[in-house]
Order: sequence, then structure tokens, then C-alpha cells
Amino acid sequence: MRFNVEALALELRRRCAEALNQALDELFYDTLFSVNLPEAMTDYERTAITEEVVGVLSGSLIGGAWAVMDEWGTGSLMDLQNPFLDDYWNSDLWNPARRDTAIRTRPEGEYTDIFGERQYAKGNNPGFNLERVQNRPNPPKILLTPPSHAMQMAIGWLRAGGFNLILERVLQEMNWGAFIEIDVKGGG
Repeated sequence: MRFNVEALALELRRRCAEALNQALDELFYDTLFSVNLPEAMTDYERTAITEEVVGVLSGSLIGGAWAVMDEWGTGSLMDLQNPFLDDYWNSDLWNPARRDTAIRTRPEGEYTDIFGERQYAKGNNPGFNLERVQNRPNPPKILLTPPSHAMQMAIGWLRAGGFNLILERVLQEMNWGAFIEIDVKGGG
């Protein structure tokens, strides 16, 4: 009798990839279920599972600008606990006339918006708080939205045992007896 460790290792790798795929699907759909901005619904990309290092499987759910704005909020409603906020504040994307989180007018000149597009600001009254005039007739179009934390909530479920449930279910479906090999030799 022999236990086929090589076959077991291959099957475990396949089953772990299956569990990771299911977890990414859960993350993707749970995130989409909780977004606030309709544009964020189409701004996530789920990558395929890869094994770049032997025995290490990985996959990602990546969000673009709409997804980031939905997740962390915008303007004075943005979540200051965003772990990437310091990077944003210190980047060329941050409005230099913005001394707080309120959405404000920019100084005159070209700039790159959050979508990576080049824009031109006229520079009329740089630093003017656009959020304060939203109740007036014909207010300027701005996006002021609270954070949804959609992905954070979905990740929370996986961390709180959701991934373990998925992995457990996948491993329970395995036929562990298939890896036991018995040599039957006739004698006489």
C-alpha cells in the first residue's frame, strides 16, 4: 500500500486555486452589491489566478478611479482613514488650492484629473469651496459622495471566516481515498 503524495499535491493545488477563484468571485459580487456610485459597478477588474512562485497562488480585484471614489468617498465626505490618502495628498493629482478635503476650484493651468486625463482650469477664484454652492440654481457639477466601503466590507467577510468556509467546502469534496494505492500481487 502506498499514499500517492505527488497526485495529492497536484489535486490540492487545483482545489486551492478553485477556492481562491470562489473567494475572488465572492469579493467581486459582494463589492458590487454594496457600491453607491453606478459608475463603480463597471470599474472593477477581477484577475485570473496565477502561480508566479511555485506553490503561491494569487489573484486580484482591482478598482479604477470610480471604484476608489466610491470606496473612500469624495470631498468633505471622504474617509480620512483611507490608507492611501497621504499618497493622494502628496501627488500631482491633489488640487494645490485645496487646503482641506472640500472640493475647491483650481488655479489656472493644466492638470491631470483622477482619471489620468489632462484638463485645463481657468483659475477663477482658486480655492473656492464648490460644496457650499450646491443648493444654489445651476450649481457647478461636482461629485460629493460618502464612502461606501464596499470592498472593505466584502474583505471583512472573507477575513472573518468566509474564506475558511470556502476552502473547507472545496477540501471536503475531495476523494482522499483516491490517493491510496494498493498493490495486489498474486502468490502461489
